[in-house]
Amino acid sequence: VLEKPLAPVFGKLFDVQLRARLTNSQNPVRGADVAIRLISSLKKAAPLLNGKTDEEGTFHGQVELPPSQPGHCAIVVSCASEFGNDELKALVAS
Repeated sequence: VLEKPLAPVFGKLFDVQLRARLTNSQNPVRGADVAIRLISSLKKAAPLLNGKTDEEGTFHGQVELPPSQPGHCAIVVSCASEFGNDELKALVAS
């Protein structure tokens, strides 16, 4: 679950704040792997940031995007644990 919407813009810093929780119980997922990547329709995916959720299941990070990238681009935020995984995408604005 995102704490605030993603707003990635080329050449700018943006925050990623999420909370990993179980679907039914809503209990936090501690130590879940978080990966943030930049994907493009014309280039190979590029890793931007990796980390783990804390004791409350939260992850906070900042990512700075390159000034520009060819093709249509998006940020992919993946979260995985022993309980399952989830992924979300946000288009990058020029």
